[in-house]
Amino acid sequence: MSIDKINLSQEFVIPEGEQEVYDLIGKTIRDARVARDISQKDIADALDIDVDVIDAYENAEIAVPVYHFLEIAKFMKWPTEFDEMQKKIA
Repeated sequence: MSIDKINLSQEFVIPEGEQEVYDLIGKTIRDARVARDISQKDIADALDIDVDVIDAYENAEIAVPVYHFLEIAKFMKWPTEFDEMQKKIA
């Protein structure tokens, strides 16, 4: 499935000037996932979404809604990388 970036719901649009934050979020999700040997498909299945969405989150092509971020964190058992990311964003 390809993501239709033209007709995205507003919750998935990266706000102007926030690309760097979403780059960091995506990289943190990817790094935590890889460190734990979890596949994108594992996360997608847990959230009941398409794997292309997880890939788009990790590559900061679309915004990660808070509810998905929390579900990803919960699925990965709240990785310490997320605490470090928060320090960088704050």
